[in-house]
Amino acid sequence: RVLFRSADGGGEAAAARRPVHGAPRVARFLAGWMSRDVPGVRVVVTEVNGQPGVLGIVDRQLLVAVLLDVMGDRIATVHAVANPDKLTFLAGQLL
Repeated sequence: RVLFRSADGGGEAAAARRPVHGAPRVARFLAGWMSRDVPGVRVVVTEVNGQPGVLGIVDRQLLVAVLLDVMGDRIATVHAVANPDKLTFLAGQLL
């Protein structure tokens, strides 16, 4: 069972208010979220804290980091961080 647990916007960025449970619901949520029209966004697949991750970057500014907890051959949990304060540190490490 997939869980979209933490969407941390820190009150400054849009984020899920409650956890989203189940693969179909998580997939729909992420598809809708990722389909938002953000001009010039570059998506980078990378490793973050030893986990697979995806970064959304515009003009060398990190907008979102999505990290995946993988158990076996399945994604167990998706963590999304859009809080600018937390992304500043991460951006310094990755960009």
